[in-house]
Amino acid sequence: MYEETRRQGRLNMAVHTGAVVVGYDGSSEGGAAVDWAAAEASRRGKPLVVLHAAAYMQPSVAIAGAAGWLPEVAEEAAQKVAQEGAERARKSATGITVEAKADLRGAPAAMQALSKEAAVVVVGNRGLGRVGGVLLGSVAFAVSAHANSPVVVVRGKSEQLPGPSRSIVVGIDGSESSNGALDRAADLAAETGAELRVAIAWEAPPADPWSNAYLVNTNAHEDAIREERQAATALAEQAADRVSSRQPGLVVQQLVQEGQPEHVLAEASSDAGLVVVGARGRGDLASLLLGSVSRGVIHRSECPVEIVR
Repeated sequence: MYEETRRQGRLNMAVHTGAVVVGYDGSSEGGAAVDWAAAEASRRGKPLVVLHAAAYMQPSVAIAGAAGWLPEVAEEAAQKVAQEGAERARKSATGITVEAKADLRGAPAAMQALSKEAAVVVVGNRGLGRVGGVLLGSVAFAVSAHANSPVVVVRGKSEQLPGPSRSIVVGIDGSESSNGALDRAADLAAETGAELRVAIAWEAPPADPWSNAYLVNTNAHEDAIREERQAATALAEQAADRVSSRQPGLVVQQLVQEGQPEHVLAEASSDAGLVVVGARGRGDLASLLLGSVSRGVIHRSECPVEIVR
């Protein structure tokens, strides 16, 4: 019976290539994610897949009660939640094709499988069972770290998508990952008519009064600060040139600001429709699936965040 359930789960994973996929668990955060995803699917002219994935196959659940372990009972319950999310999506954005899907393997595994064919995967910031003080739920973190497609974490002011009245903010640091985020943000800005704000954060190096440079030149610290600011400004100019080559005529605003990147981007998100970041930045280890800056932005942003890999 277990193998039959797995087989049905694989059948449920069939999805239109390029679809918008959204996870729904019945929570208010899940509902906000469905609304955002429905609007995005409508904008793109793509089908929407509403997925409810519950880890009914975990041994702890099986031990809790035999009835909860019956595959047909579990799948029926999961499908019911998915249908509720699909109905919400149809009411939120009329004229889109919506498909409800259920999977019993758990959200991270199910959404990662769907992400191989999806245009984008959308998740809420927290789901059922998340403590209110938790900034990022375990499912949102796992999906953001492991998905094959771009992932949008819906949080903050999510009622409006990017457009003429809501800019797109992209954080860059010169890394390959941030260049991918820059290209993605430029394309989205061109598609939606949004202004693109290229944000670069720089931090003043700590003063070291015992260094040889400081002893020779008492202005060494000020010189180091000036060099950091100039390097950030040059990087912003390079980014603007890259955007102009990719999307001629796109309005680009450069935001070069002192501070930690996640704080600078969080501040810029206050009036934005979307923040775009790379999965890893220049200072992150190659082994990290989700970098420290991208995690920090997801925690602090006041609007949805898209993670590009």
